[in-house]
This record gives sequence, C-alpha cells and structure tokens, in this order.
Amino acid sequence: MKKPTLLALHRYIGLLAGVFFVITALTGVILIYKQSLLLAYYPALAAQDHATLPNDAAITTVLEQLGRAQDPAVRRVRMPTDDWPFYAVSYRDGAYHYLSATGEVLVRSEAQFDPIAFIFDLHAHWLGGHTGERISGYVHLAVLVLLITGIYAWWPRRWRKALHFAVKGSAIKIHYSWHRTLGALSALLLIVAVATGVMMVFYTEVRSVLVATLGGEPPSVERTVTGEGPWQSWPDLYAAIANTLPEGQLRSVSFPAEPNQAISARKRMPGEWHQHGRSFVYVNPYTAEAYAQSDARDAGLGLALMQKVYPLHSAAVGGPLYWVALSVGSGAVLILFVTGVYVWWWRRKHR
Repeated sequence: MKKPTLLALHRYIGLLAGVFFVITALTGVILIYKQSLLLAYYPALAAQDHATLPNDAAITTVLEQLGRAQDPAVRRVRMPTDDWPFYAVSYRDGAYHYLSATGEVLVRSEAQFDPIAFIFDLHAHWLGGHTGERISGYVHLAVLVLLITGIYAWWPRRWRKALHFAVKGSAIKIHYSWHRTLGALSALLLIVAVATGVMMVFYTEVRSVLVATLGGEPPSVERTVTGEGPWQSWPDLYAAIANTLPEGQLRSVSFPAEPNQAISARKRMPGEWHQHGRSFVYVNPYTAEAYAQSDARDAGLGLALMQKVYPLHSAAVGGPLYWVALSVGSGAVLILFVTGVYVWWWRRKHR
C-alpha cells in the first residue's frame, strides 16, 4: 500500500509549485531554439551571409576596434561560430550588440525590446535578479521531490497496464490515466533537466561538494597584472591568445573592468561538452604575455562533472533528438499540471 504521506506531499507540491514549473519548462524550451527566433526577430541578422566566418586578421581588427580606447564599458566579445556567425558584444551597462563578420553593428539590444533576453530572465531569474534565481532554485528542489514521489505513486504492482493512456470512459478516468502515464514516461528526462538547473543555481555549493568528494580543485589565477601606459597592439595580444592552447577554438574575449587587470580569453578544447568552453588564457595587456592558462581537460573528476551540467541543461549535447525530447517533456509539464489539478479538484468535489 502506498504511504499516504508521500502521496499527499506529491499532490500539494504539484498544486503549489506546478505553475512555476510550467513557466520554467515552457521558457526553457523556447531558449533551445533561441538562435532561430533571434534570426526571425532581427531581420538585419537574417540578411547576413551565414557562410563566411572571419579569419584571424579580421578578428584582430574587431577586437582592436572595441578595445582601442581601453574602454571598460565593453565586458565581453563572443566569437562567431558556424551556427551563429556574429560577434556578440556585451557591455557592463547591460547593453548587447550583434556585429557582422566585418565588425559592422547590426543590432543594438538597448534600442529595442529583446524577447530572448526577457525570456531568459524569466526562465533563470523569474525577473527578480539574484534573489529570484535563488527562490527558483528552492522551488525546483521541491519540484525534484514532486517528480520522485510521482514515480513512487505510479510504480505499479502489475506492469501489464502500467503505461496505458485511456481514451474512453469518464473524464476523471481519462485525466488520471494521462497524468499517471505521461508522468511516468517523462519523469527521468524532467529530473535531469530540473536537477541540472538546480545545480546551476547553487553552482558554488554543488561544485564545492563535488570537488571535496571527487577531486578537481579549480586553479586559482591572479587577475591583477603589473604595467602602465597604453596596451600592446591587438595583433600582439591576439597572437598571445592564439598561441596559448592553440588547439582550442577561441570562444570569447573578456576585457578588464579596471586598469592593471588581465584580459581573459575563453577557449573550447577538443572533447569539451561546454559550448562556450571552460579553458582560459590570461594575458597581461601591457606586455602581451600569456602568463597563465587553464585547460579544462586537466580538471579532476568533480570539476569535470560540474562542467558538464550547463551543456546538458541547455541541450548543447545530444543533438536534435535531445531537443525534441526536451520539447515534448516541456509540453508534458503543462499537461501534467492541468490533469493533476483536475484530479485534485474532482476528488475534493466527490469526497
């Protein structure tokens, strides 16, 4: 006999957290297809030639253009890739620019509403900044309990009719059947999606536990550098970045916020899951010396596992089949909420 306490826990977590779970699931699946949506929303991006990627000389020109005045307003420049052949420049005031392969500004996010930025903020922060993100983390910890107790509630004595969708009979029979079976089929996928999201919210805490138990303490790099006067030329700075961890694909360059801080470059090494890479090169802008580096392939097991959380959550691995599975799973969350509320309401009515 199922324990009534666990069944009640499943029921009331679903009622209280279900609507938040629906919002997170639906916004999450939209973000999987964000590049296609951005191309549709910004005609200037869609009109560009997507077959041409910049060479090293062109990248150097763009970096020099953005860093000519050693402007601390520029925060980070993400490099073009085969599937997104635009520079994405983020500024410290929150603005975002998309540049063509030649450095031409195509889109200024501060000039118009950016729907993807809004959806991401809703998905990750519930429009509440860091506080909203933490609240979301705690709510989705409860959602993990909801999913686990749902498997417990479904676990059948007889497997013959364990996965059965009723299409005939009373409304309560159909709703209960779909809630029970759809929940069982989607539970594992949803647990992976929710658990990785929760791990990202509590990144520091989870990483500390994994590193303490499995090893892989992240290297500590001093960001303060010595030097004065203007930076070295960007051809020299870029050469220092390119010649360090040369087998890696350059994914972004971050500019220092204050004088006497390093330029950091992020690379994706062969075999890395993370779409933006978790390998770093640190360059002294006054001497053009790459004085430190961090290769993600050398990470211990605990840190290596943590580096796989974001690509797994954002569907950067798994390909189109995984995208489709997450899309179906997100739609299932909405159906589970509706059918679950109906079953609860019907039982209260007929109690």
